[in-house]
Amino acid sequence: MLACNHPNSFLDAIIVGSHFNRPVHFLARGDVFRNPLAKKILTALKMIPIYRLSEGREYLALNDATFEKCGEILAGGGIVLIFAEGLCINQWVLRPLKKGAARIAWTAFANPGIQNQFRVIPVGINYNSFDKSGKRVIVNFENPITISQFPALCAAADFIQQFNQLLQASLQRAILSGAYPENLIIQWLISNYSNGSANNINIIADIKMRQQNALNPPALTVSERLKSPGIITTDAMHVAWNVMVGIILWIPAWIGWLLHAPVYYPLRKLVLNKTRGTVFYDSAIFGGLLIVYPIYWMLMNTLSLLFLSSIVVQAVILLMPAFSWLYLIWKDCMERVRNYLLFPRRQRIALAEVLFH
Repeated sequence: MLACNHPNSFLDAIIVGSHFNRPVHFLARGDVFRNPLAKKILTALKMIPIYRLSEGREYLALNDATFEKCGEILAGGGIVLIFAEGLCINQWVLRPLKKGAARIAWTAFANPGIQNQFRVIPVGINYNSFDKSGKRVIVNFENPITISQFPALCAAADFIQQFNQLLQASLQRAILSGAYPENLIIQWLISNYSNGSANNINIIADIKMRQQNALNPPALTVSERLKSPGIITTDAMHVAWNVMVGIILWIPAWIGWLLHAPVYYPLRKLVLNKTRGTVFYDSAIFGGLLIVYPIYWMLMNTLSLLFLSSIVVQAVILLMPAFSWLYLIWKDCMERVRNYLLFPRRQRIALAEVLFH
């Protein structure tokens, strides 16, 4: 079982699930299953409904079937992913854990057929932003929780308390957490982080150490001037490299922007209006592009073949996804240069001490 924090709606499940070659069954909020068509689609995507008290007391009894289904999947050697906090908030903070993960674990550990093979892997998901394109994400898999950590399998209530204490501690190690202005620091630490040392196997611990350094002036004050999510380089040689790449990619990048603007910006505006005040923006824009973009790409290629005679233009439209990727590279290069030029030398050194040393 994968027990995760839950900062970014359905995107969390997609990102964690992509790390596994085997199917991952996800527990998802039960109210989205009420529509019969949605229920068929979500079930086909291996999602399992779990209901909260806020969705109506009458639905809570349905959770018995959910936990039974999870037990069957685990007994068959499958993977179940549950968001241990029970709700999603776009914040860099770990909230109190609900009982769902502990209840599934208690049932699995009590099953003689799988208790010695079953394990719970705490997973920390860390985003540099909840609404920016070109997202940077660090997924941290902590050491598994096994039956050996429970000398005697106690009653369910006592087990839930012990299990949640272990899981809470593991997830705290696996995520970066903080409130403003610390959340701003977390954004630019993730954005600029590179695991350059082969000996550094704990990325989150390293970033947390850098975060502590960042809380001391002048780095904290300086960080507030960075453009979110705050990609920067403080090395003149790397600035020159970014400038050179930006010049080389300038034309391909803007071709990519021009080709994608007609589909991206209307969809973005629609999603923003539909998800305002909710946590679903990232998931909705991802799902929308997943559906709309292939149709848009095929339509553009069809029109180019029918009405354009230039092979070069046809080739450019065929390679639209590559041009969008080049645009994101160009955009990152320009942001690094912009942020470098924004600060005097002393402030660049202050940032470099946190980010790159």
